[in-house]
Amino acid sequence: MGDPGYATDGCNPSGSAWASPVVLVPKPDGEIHFCVNYRKINAVTRPDNYPMPRTDELLEKLGRAQFMSTWDLTKGYWQVPLDESAKERSAFTTHVGLYEFNVLSFGLWNATATFQRLVDGLLAGLGDYAVAYLDNVAIFSDSWAEHLEHLQKVLERIREAGLTVKAKKCQIGLNRVTYLGHQVGQRTINPPTGQSGCYPKVACPKVKETGPILLRLGRILQAICTAIEPNRHPTDRPNQKATAKCRSVDRRVRRPLTSLKRHSCLTLC
Repeated sequence: MGDPGYATDGCNPSGSAWASPVVLVPKPDGEIHFCVNYRKINAVTRPDNYPMPRTDELLEKLGRAQFMSTWDLTKGYWQVPLDESAKERSAFTTHVGLYEFNVLSFGLWNATATFQRLVDGLLAGLGDYAVAYLDNVAIFSDSWAEHLEHLQKVLERIREAGLTVKAKKCQIGLNRVTYLGHQVGQRTINPPTGQSGCYPKVACPKVKETGPILLRLGRILQAICTAIEPNRHPTDRPNQKATAKCRSVDRRVRRPLTSLKRHSCLTLC
């Protein structure tokens, strides 16, 4: 179907009244990602407002640990089966006919909430040493003996649930790991390597619509660069041109980010 990982048991020929178009998206590694444009069906879907975990809280938990392992659940959403009523709504068109998924498809409005609820249930009661953001599972411990015990308990949960892990993306028993784009461990959280230089390319905000975006970015990155101080909204009226205050805010946020080095990090007490 265009994706080397597209399993034949993942879909069946369909007679559904629903139909969404296929979109093939190139990946950075050269492979093709099979996607379906569910925009029309998402527009009439009742949203599932299950909350996502806060990434800053997850990173802080890992950053305090001495030993960590991270796992990536294979094919993510495709490990979740669909019931019969959902299957027909997942139907998509191809050059060889109409097909429907037997498993949860990427792009469906409530797919993210459904999968996060699954992994939260999978790790229920293990929150002191195991967390997950969608298919990214992390186990963290203060000692090697504890870590081995924690790994065994989480692996048992994954086996009982019938889920699988992508071996080539596993990081096991390390002092520092990369998780959600950050390097964490040994009581520190480092910014993503090579990413701190991207901010200087952002233009100084000139209108109300762009000002809040800049400030939200600054507040998020405050966790890894304490030199950034919270700032108030730099503009007061819609379409107002950049003022001296606006430019000052921009400089206060931009300066520490442009000077971030490999050793720059948040140290956890």
